[in-house]
Amino acid sequence: MVNRTINKKEKIMDTSKYKSVATKMDTYHKAKLMAANTHRSIGSYISMVIDDAWKKQKPALRGKLKEVA
Repeated sequence: MVNRTINKKEKIMDTSKYKSVATKMDTYHKAKLMAANTHRSIGSYISMVIDDAWKKQKPALRGKLKEVA
């Protein structure tokens, strides 16, 4: 880890809140267009789609998330 002085105005992103996910380029381009159509970033668009799909899942699957977390 590199030590450095941090300016009070500088904010460091908490990367522990994010994961990187790989997808095929054609899927990425589709998602980019769909996100732009809803005035969202790709990350926000993916979160919206997952949240909507999650609401439709069976309670047993939702319970598994609590076990993993």
